[in-house]
Amino acid sequence: MKIQPKLFITKEKEQEKILKKIEKILKLDLLSIKIKFFSNKEKDSIGISEISELTEWAYLKKTEKELAIILNSQKLTIEAQNALLKLLEEPPEFTIIVLVSVNADLLLPTILSRIEIFIDPEKSVKISLEKTKNFLEANLLERLRIIDNMLLEDEAKIEAEILIGNLLEISPKTFNNIEALENLRLAYKALSKKGNVKQVLEFLAYSI
Repeated sequence: MKIQPKLFITKEKEQEKILKKIEKILKLDLLSIKIKFFSNKEKDSIGISEISELTEWAYLKKTEKELAIILNSQKLTIEAQNALLKLLEEPPEFTIIVLVSVNADLLLPTILSRIEIFIDPEKSVKISLEKTKNFLEANLLERLRIIDNMLLEDEAKIEAEILIGNLLEISPKTFNNIEALENLRLAYKALSKKGNVKQVLEFLAYSI
């Protein structure tokens, strides 16, 4: 029996806590299931090599359910996401694939169309559209004040990624200026490459 792949949206970082939440959501006894993690702690991105490893593992013959988890799925490169599409569309029997990400907006629409999405009820993972709207409507000084407050948070980089993700999501409805759209993309790209969070957000404040 083929099982539809899942996406779990959470800001939780501890692997054991993530597993407990997944176990509850999927209603599985994870003690009786083989679990394999696919990620790359040494890099800021998850590339095609990790997806190739996942695909090879997924198509090994199985007689019982096995679980593959891609942690920090927001770090999947565009190439890796495209390479993952076929596997998500036609997962092998007994293979459960779960992506874990801080925000669905950071994944391609083609990925999202192939998976079932669950949101962690205990931790809000998405800056509300109202908060994003407030940032857009604020003057420069107000935007800089919002940024200063974000930088005080423990997970400032994640919050910055989510803010930019939300801005990109609503951008077709909001920005008629091609330059503003390009600046959003540049900001997200800089952030994903270990760019200074404060500098990226301030660039954003001045340029959109």
